Amino acid sequence: MIFFFLSGCSAQCLNGGSCRNSTCVCRQGYAGEHCQEPVCKKQCENGGRCIGPNRCACVYGYTGRYCEIDYRTGPCFRRIDNDMCTGQLEGVVCTKQLCCATIGKAWGHPCEKCPDQLSCQKGFLKNVHTGKCMDINECEAIPGLCLGGTCSNTIGSFTCQCPEGKSMDENHICQDEDECSAFNGGQEICPNGQCINRDPGYICICNPGYIPSQDQKTCLDARQGYCYNANDCRNPLPHKLSRMDCCCHFGQSWGESRLSCESCPARGSKERLDLCQSMNYSNTNEIRDSCTINKDMCPNGKCIPDQSGPYCECDEGYEKDRNGKCVDKNECQSGLCSNGICRNNNGGFDCQCPSGFHLSADGTQCTDFNECQQTGMCANGICSNMDGSFKCQCHDGFKLSISGLSCIDVDECQENPLICLHGRCRNTVGSYVCECQDGFQHSPEGGFCVDVNECATNRDVCGSHGRCVNAEGSYQCICDPGYTYSQRTCVDINECLSDPCVSGTCINSPGEFKCECPDGFNLGPDGRTCSDTVQSLCYSMFRQGQCVNPGKMVSKSTCCCASLSFSLPKGWGVPCGQCPMMGSYEFEQLCPYGPGFTNSGDDINECAQDAKVCGDHGACENLMGSYQCICEPGYQPDISGKQCEDVNECLNPLNCRKGQCRNTPGSFQCICPSGMKYNDDSKACEDVDECTEGANKCPNGKCINTNGGYKCQCESGSSLDPTGQMCIDSRRGTCWRAINDLTEKCENNLLGLTLKSECCCSAIGLAWGSPCEKCNPEVDCGGCPPGMAMLDGKTCQDLNECALDPSLCAGGVCVNTEGSYTCRCPPGLTLQVSPTGATSCVDERVEPCYLDYRLGVCTDDIGGLYKKDRCCCTLGEAWGFGCNQCPKPGTLAFDELCPKGYGFVDNVDVNECLAFPDMCQNGRCKNTLGGYDCRCNQGYALDEHGITCLNIDECSIMTGVCGNGTCIDIPGSFTCDCDPGFEVTPMMQVCMDINECERIPGLCRGGNCINTPGSFYCECPPGHELAPDGKNCKDIDECSKTSGICSNGVCENMMGAYQCICDDGYRQAGSGTNCVDIDECGKANGGCDDICVNSPGSFSCACSTGFMLLLDGQQCEDIDECTETGNPCSGGKCINTAGGYSCVCSGGLMMGPDATSCLDLDECSVNPDVCK
Repeated sequence: MIFFFLSGCSAQCLNGGSCRNSTCVCRQGYAGEHCQEPVCKKQCENGGRCIGPNRCACVYGYTGRYCEIDYRTGPCFRRIDNDMCTGQLEGVVCTKQLCCATIGKAWGHPCEKCPDQLSCQKGFLKNVHTGKCMDINECEAIPGLCLGGTCSNTIGSFTCQCPEGKSMDENHICQDEDECSAFNGGQEICPNGQCINRDPGYICICNPGYIPSQDQKTCLDARQGYCYNANDCRNPLPHKLSRMDCCCHFGQSWGESRLSCESCPARGSKERLDLCQSMNYSNTNEIRDSCTINKDMCPNGKCIPDQSGPYCECDEGYEKDRNGKCVDKNECQSGLCSNGICRNNNGGFDCQCPSGFHLSADGTQCTDFNECQQTGMCANGICSNMDGSFKCQCHDGFKLSISGLSCIDVDECQENPLICLHGRCRNTVGSYVCECQDGFQHSPEGGFCVDVNECATNRDVCGSHGRCVNAEGSYQCICDPGYTYSQRTCVDINECLSDPCVSGTCINSPGEFKCECPDGFNLGPDGRTCSDTVQSLCYSMFRQGQCVNPGKMVSKSTCCCASLSFSLPKGWGVPCGQCPMMGSYEFEQLCPYGPGFTNSGDDINECAQDAKVCGDHGACENLMGSYQCICEPGYQPDISGKQCEDVNECLNPLNCRKGQCRNTPGSFQCICPSGMKYNDDSKACEDVDECTEGANKCPNGKCINTNGGYKCQCESGSSLDPTGQMCIDSRRGTCWRAINDLTEKCENNLLGLTLKSECCCSAIGLAWGSPCEKCNPEVDCGGCPPGMAMLDGKTCQDLNECALDPSLCAGGVCVNTEGSYTCRCPPGLTLQVSPTGATSCVDERVEPCYLDYRLGVCTDDIGGLYKKDRCCCTLGEAWGFGCNQCPKPGTLAFDELCPKGYGFVDNVDVNECLAFPDMCQNGRCKNTLGGYDCRCNQGYALDEHGITCLNIDECSIMTGVCGNGTCIDIPGSFTCDCDPGFEVTPMMQVCMDINECERIPGLCRGGNCINTPGSFYCECPPGHELAPDGKNCKDIDECSKTSGICSNGVCENMMGAYQCICDDGYRQAGSGTNCVDIDECGKANGGCDDICVNSPGSFSCACSTGFMLLLDGQQCEDIDECTETGNPCSGGKCINTAGGYSCVCSGGLMMGPDATSCLDLDECSVNPDVCK
């Protein structure tokens, strides 16, 4: 049993990875620190995620091995305008392929432009299972296509057939066609009128004198003129008629005037048909309404037909005159428009109101307008209304505007520019304000500016060091000595700003100043100059607060300003203090002339201060403001010139040539290499000739002197030994393992070149060289035993055959022995010697092969028994009954087992498709050089090992793929179990609504079938109801359901309706669904001579007063009142008339009021004098 001990990894190696040296070594198809990340050769598309070797989990709407197939659904757009998607198809949610393959230009939300190249031609869609391009039935796939018309599918497209008056637009919708913008046969559509487009169709708005036809598609001549009964323009009718009414019905000739009369078109002629057919005169004897014939009877009114003749009903603003005509009514005569002027016009009147008055709501009177009630009237004043006007009284500071409607501000500043002397006048609303200048203030009444006495109001205005003097608008301060006037007061003068103290510090005080000198300086008699006159000890170093190395007594500037080394500070004085550092403010104050000069500008003699300033190898020489060092030989001044430093002679390339130079203080030392010695004269290392000095340096060779040494030169065929002092045989050639007995040719050479002694003296070689020559161990080995040779030219040494030929014991271990070698093969391997003498350990075992090896456990047996190389050099990760892991690529074990790499055994390509059973199940296996390729069938994907095609469960990775249905996975695909009312379409695996109305012929018979998602419903027409099965419309028997439905008749049921069979005297109305009385009087007056009286279901004739009805019930006969009623004239003569009678009174009788009787004439009252 084999145990593996894992250590060093922070977490368990996943997915079959193994821990090696604290690192997880992942198997093929996984990566990451813990082998937790699967690897896909191609990137997962469309947001997919790699979940296994070359397997992607897709987001909703995508499928395929790498999520390359798009199943998303979204809105479809017809157009792209300015990068905006427009024209969305209403009610359409489809895949991108269906949208772009039909009429779509963009798809989705947010929308994306359709690709320029599709997998199929326009109008076709690829079947994801067969890969074939199938025709799309756009009429079924796109609801609302060809809206308003009929959609017909064609191969790769569709056509729309629109009804008359409509045409298809760019959106494939039947839109109204504007007939008015085109011409019909070269003629205008509406001659004598204006064409108005309608949806659908058009109508004609006719010019004056023309009227539209019944279908309103042409204009008929309705100009009024004279109609004649004869062709020669004789016998005019009493009323004016149109040419159409005249020629098609009443007359034979017509004219707009009596002078322009012309004959009507002959019957049967085309001109007559064109004139009369639009009015459809089927009965030329039709009696027209009297108002229609007398259209011009009632201008300014409406004609009302009546049995006794038409009469006029006047419009508002008109009244009848004595002739019954409508004439204008003069409303101004009735006292309208008080306070204004009344102006009569045709059909009305209007009132013109003067300014200050406005028209009343009824438009009949002019009333006063209260202007004061208007917003903003007389602003800044008081408004007083007057009859027809108003007036404004302005407040103080305001005046009346030019318009007189408001009060505007008075600008006092403009009217009187000097109103604010010593100030600036600023106008305000209704007043003004003086803004006084500095030094002035408002007068007590605020109307002007007066001077401010600053000295009186503020006695301390100039401070305690000055005197205030008032001035006009200001004041002046007279300051004390040492003070100056600033910012309206006397302030101290800071004399220190002018730096009055030489080499000292200025201290200002109120009205004066004083100078304080630094340490080591005394103040001079002028009180302004500090002199460097104090003498004290000068220390060459100030370190850690202590002064070191005291020198001479000098002034402070002589000590501290000396141009000695400034790397360390100096000290001066008792007690000692540090000198200021160069570059500081204190140094510039102490040494104003710079280093090397005193405070007063005198040169400092540094050499006198410190005699050892240049050290032990130089002498000091004073210079103006500085000093220099004169150095001893072997020394030179440093970069500052203030110290002597050693000269590095080794920097001179002429010193110690060909040797190693080592610098010493003031000089140098030269160390020569082996074989050379130093020459003082040339200051260089010179060569020593070893070949002439001492014993022979090169046995078996020639000694040649060289610069700094010597070399041995060997003859051809020999070379120097490792010491380089002896010549030995060095020829190298090809070593041959065998000699063909027949051809005597050398065979099976070693890969590298060997010495002749290595080849011929070992247990391997039989011949050597090129051309080869047989080995002669007695001569070639110098008397050494077999397997040994005199390699150093002196002693016999064992030859390591295992090193000479690495191919020995291939697959095993070569062990060198004294004078030979042995092969040790691993357990289970057999030593094999080829005819050429090659030895190798061959594994002839056949055992199981495993695809997966994790933590010492073998899984996924391929099936069958295989040799180790065929397993591990192709598919396997482990092999054998003992579960042995295959060697990893890049290791020596792998290179030995699979020298040509994966896919090869014995340097020959392995056809994995034939070598292993069940390769690429559910797919196609294709052998390649050094490998293979599995291409899975549709609906399958490679497993993690890449040798088996596994079914893709589309249902688990594509949620909602079926839409209105349940997804059921099947090998290689999936099916949709659709909900009732839905089915799978042939183009897409998605449940689409079944349009039962189109699918089932005769559905909703007798009604209108309306499809709904997953179902349908029947919309039954009036007179029908839904059958119990809900699939048909059946007739409603209205006659049996409703009593009294046909009063005055009998109900008769019909399909989808009913009709009434009416009683005599009644007729059908309302589409035959009820019976109404027939007005017999309306047709030929019921046959009555005079008065026809209609009654329900019948009628009767009556006669006017003075007539009586005859026995036929229709004719009237005049009554002779004079004979039938005696003498109705009371003594006068009765004269019968048609429908009445009249009286002739004489002989003292006079006519009664009603002219139907005679009354006695009272002559006495008429003429009182009659009896005189």
